Amino acid sequence: HYERIHLRGVSPIIPNLLKATFGGNLHLGKGYTRNAQPLWCWAVCSQQASKAIQVLFPYLRLKKPQARLLLAFREYLEATKSPRFKTLSAEMINMRDRFREQVSALNHHGADPLVYPPQRPKLL
Repeated sequence: HYERIHLRGVSPIIPNLLKATFGGNLHLGKGYTRNAQPLWCWAVCSQQASKAIQVLFPYLRLKKPQARLLLAFREYLEATKSPRFKTLSAEMINMRDRFREQVSALNHHGADPLVYPPQRPKLL
């Protein structure tokens, strides 16, 4: 488990700016549909992702809950830091899975970010 943020867009301007500012990777990827334009993709992971989110946080509008979780996850990683390649305890793996599930729930279209775990709509 690690932090990862990415951005995709048709124009290379913002992805190039983010790469120049925060590092990470930049590539031209396929669009989501057969006729879609190629997408410029920027991604950054781990501590670079946390540093980028700390700078970008005040400007986020839609992804602020996910950003809070990313920063909380980085704090958790720092608090439970151990020697490299140490086997993780079941409790640590469970906690990391909970962070991942929370982000996944927030990213699920139509989910209320204030309700976790997400509830299925009731049928009438």
